[in-house]
Amino acid sequence: MSDRTKIKRRWWSCSQQTWLSAFSVFTGIALTALAGVMQTDPYRNWYKGAFRPWGLREYMEYYAAFAWLPLWMPTFAAGVSILFFQKRRRRGGGGKRLEKPYEYLLHSKWLPSATVLEIVAFVLITSAALSWLLLPTRRALIRGHWQWDSLRTWSGIAEAFGQGCVPLLAGLLLPADATESVLTFMNVTPERATGYHRWMGSGAFLLSAMHGVGYLPVLWKSHGGWEGLKLMLFSMATCHAKHKCIPAGLFALVVGLTFAFFARYAQRRVNWRRFRVLHVLGAPLFYLGAAAHWQKLIWYLVPGVALYMAKVAARIHQHCYTFQAAVSIGVSQEEERVLLHFKLPWLDAHSHVGQWVGVGSSAGWFPEIHPATLVTAPGGTSRRKKKNPELALVLNRKSTLAKEVLWKNWRKRDLGDVESSSEGSYWTKCELKVKGPYGGIAPLEADVPTLLVAGGSGITPILALLDQEQGLKHRAHRSVCWALRGSHIGCSLLKAMSPHLNDLEGVSTRIYATGESWEDLEKVYTQEDSCGPQLNPTGKLTARFANCFECLPPPPEVTPALFPIAAACGGMILGLYSMNHLEDYFITRQQGWLIPVAGLSIGCLSALFFALFCTLPLHLFPTYSEERYGGERSELLPGHIRSDESSEDLSPDSLLSKTSSVSFQEGRPDLRAIVTNFVSEWKGKKDVLVVVAGPEGLVKSVKSHPSHFRLRDCS
Repeated sequence: MSDRTKIKRRWWSCSQQTWLSAFSVFTGIALTALAGVMQTDPYRNWYKGAFRPWGLREYMEYYAAFAWLPLWMPTFAAGVSILFFQKRRRRGGGGKRLEKPYEYLLHSKWLPSATVLEIVAFVLITSAALSWLLLPTRRALIRGHWQWDSLRTWSGIAEAFGQGCVPLLAGLLLPADATESVLTFMNVTPERATGYHRWMGSGAFLLSAMHGVGYLPVLWKSHGGWEGLKLMLFSMATCHAKHKCIPAGLFALVVGLTFAFFARYAQRRVNWRRFRVLHVLGAPLFYLGAAAHWQKLIWYLVPGVALYMAKVAARIHQHCYTFQAAVSIGVSQEEERVLLHFKLPWLDAHSHVGQWVGVGSSAGWFPEIHPATLVTAPGGTSRRKKKNPELALVLNRKSTLAKEVLWKNWRKRDLGDVESSSEGSYWTKCELKVKGPYGGIAPLEADVPTLLVAGGSGITPILALLDQEQGLKHRAHRSVCWALRGSHIGCSLLKAMSPHLNDLEGVSTRIYATGESWEDLEKVYTQEDSCGPQLNPTGKLTARFANCFECLPPPPEVTPALFPIAAACGGMILGLYSMNHLEDYFITRQQGWLIPVAGLSIGCLSALFFALFCTLPLHLFPTYSEERYGGERSELLPGHIRSDESSEDLSPDSLLSKTSSVSFQEGRPDLRAIVTNFVSEWKGKKDVLVVVAGPEGLVKSVKSHPSHFRLRDCS
């Protein structure tokens, strides 16, 4: 490849990210400005008279113009731009996917780390919520003649807190959609998009809690004390017609606060499955309760819910596939956890480094899904360059997937050929449910010296980043610092990752072994342990649709999916046309609170049906093709493992060496000294990059360093 072609590709990649960032910021500013204008007095006076008599048709016209299209149009524009960029890149011989944005953290000792774009988005989101809070508060004070002790003033202020939730709830599901169109519109990766979701969710629940608490003294004073308060909160007296149903609001508040509590980081670390169950069940209950409380909320929820239904359709479609995988099992009778090393069939959706998949047992329809990062970098488009994705997963042996692999596949040995080592490690075939791949991160910059810090299983995205750039002839220095506990799990993880460490060229790696059995790590790496080498599985790894026929791997949930998104939006609108019939039915039965509940449910089901109807035919008919699929045997030999204990680092003035160095050191790494030495060694360079992946404490230790460098968090 000529230098001119390289410069052209690099300029094209930078220009596309610049345009996407500008598009995201411009769209965010426009949406924030629209949200602010909607609460001004001239706008309110205009729209109240322009759309009379406010029947179903007028509601559809108004909210389509001022609530739905402002969120749908950027999403469709981003999806079209994805297809356009892909076409241009294919013409130029480049990759098939858009590059992921580089997300450098502005790290601080005390404040949470965020990128520049996240700070801009945080300001815009906060401004939209404040405009819906402060302007109604001003109107409430004017109506109450600026008397803070007035009942009318307090009622208006409490209502203003509820209105401040509306822009947050309307956009809360956008980061959770995680489709490529939405992520391009936001110009973030799915991992960073969850930050938006947390910000908006925390703000929404805070404002909703203040809305509910603020109304308690108003209801107490206006309805005669405790008896009147009980009547309003625990009876259906306010729920017969199209008024605000107070018990439904109380229900939504309790549900929201409950699963917001279990969504905290500390609770997620304690029990991830409980967090997922409460989140999946609590979110629809909260939305239904909030819509039953204030019926107009349903019109603001339409765009986010419709986009989310397109993702649900893709997830249901992906759930119909069963993967055949090769698995190596590290078994220990002393520990409760076991490490499973999987090799999956080649995935067409594996397009970016750092992607992760959800792996679950194929025994049930709703298995427990375990997330794991793909260790390998994506392969090329030709058959010879395709790579079977690999991942390492640490599980409790009581989990469903671990039980199935350990007891069914290992002891019965009834799925394909099984080969075992002398003791403790086995290769076998198993069947899995695989969700994804999701996410992805930007590759390393070839001309920037980089220190990569990993803790435990955080080595997986680090190895994927290094694996992707192995074909480059010229790149800056790469140094890896890996903290690993010398337990059985640590030894099994090192054994699984050793082939990838040995395949790296020009990378100096230092493994900091902690724990009482730290010496076992070096023995495992030099093949002096008693388990011996791992052996090959035999046969091909395939995927099956509904356990009926071999087929191509499923498409990712993060594709642009323009047709399913359009189908979901159309289905949502068609479902809302049932509102007139629902009003006639429930008002006559004095159950007006059920109108938005039934309307939102019908709209969601309609959107899901149309999205599924559009998704399945697009990907159901392609059958198994060995030329496109791959079909190579799954060779899992660790290869020649060499012992190189030299800790000599590459000189800044020397050319990149093609040999790798792997050394071991006892004890925890002194990250402050490691980062200081690396930055001072390469201080002549314009930029120095530190990439960290691991537990939160490890990230905080690197972030608190005072030296000047760019930081990326790939945890």
